[in-house]
Formats: sequence, C-alpha cells, structure tokens
Amino acid sequence: MAVSQVSQNLDAREQSANSSTCLLGYPDRFYATLKFQKAALPEAAPLSTETALLLYALEQQAVSGPCKGSSGWKWSAVENAKLTAWKQLGNMNGMEAMRLFVRTIEEEQADWYALLVASEAKGEAGEEKKEQGVEDSWTQVNMEGLKKPAPRYEHAGAPPVKGGSHTGEGQTQ
Repeated sequence: MAVSQVSQNLDAREQSANSSTCLLGYPDRFYATLKFQKAALPEAAPLSTETALLLYALEQQAVSGPCKGSSGWKWSAVENAKLTAWKQLGNMNGMEAMRLFVRTIEEEQADWYALLVASEAKGEAGEEKKEQGVEDSWTQVNMEGLKKPAPRYEHAGAPPVKGGSHTGEGQTQ
C-alpha cells in the first residue's frame, strides 16, 4: 500500500471518528463492528437475546460460511439455539452476512464507531485483562504439606479372596 493511501485512510479514520460515522469499506467495516461487539464496552447499549443470536449467526455465516454441522447437543439450549439460527441463514453469501451484521449493529448502537475509536485510544478494546489466567494451559498446584486422601473404599487395599461363595463357605484359612 502506498504512503499516500495509508495517510488517506488515516485521515478518513480521524474524520470518521470526529463525525461518529464509519467510512471504512467492507470487509474492514465488518471486522470493526465485530471488534466493537466482542469488546463489550460499558458505554454500549445492551443487546437483546434475539439480536445477540442473530449477530452470532451472521458472524458465523460471514466467517465460516453456511452451517454444515449436525443438530448439536440437545441438552444445551443455548448451543442448540445458536446452531438453529445459523442453519436458518441457509446459503447466504458471506458479504451479505457481513452487511447485515453491520446494519444490525448500526441500528442497535448508532455511535458504535466513535465508542470503538475512543476505547482504542484509552487502550480498553481488544486487550486481555491482566488478572485473568491464560486459557488452555496447565497450572502447577502446590501439594506440600497436604495429606494423602483416604482410600475411597475400606477394601481398597485388601487382597482378593480365592474360592468360596458369597456366604463364606469353602474359604481356607
């Protein structure tokens, strides 16, 4: 990308932040709205369950394409609802899903771009919180000074009995 194009993009972004309208094109606009939604900023309006379900389905359609999975695990109502919503989109084009995702966010939160730019300026959006642990990693537990747990059953260490019946007949001693 040429230096003039980069400076034009930065100028457009600054102008857009000042006017609270997003001048980004697709798919950049989609990824910016996705970042806004994932950031869950405290200034943002809360989303209804139906809207959150629609946004999940549109995101999956835009990023992964049509749903090819099975009906999922029926015991989890949330996962089942997500999968059903995604399947209902059918063979929708990925760009159409991106457009609908952005439109839904803009209807719910008109000033989403200004909030996103302001949060990035403060360093809130897109960063992991320091107090949270690292996912998918093992943690060493300090076992010093702890007693070994008692056996689960009393007979856990007893040798097996040879011969005999359940009444104890025929046992040799």
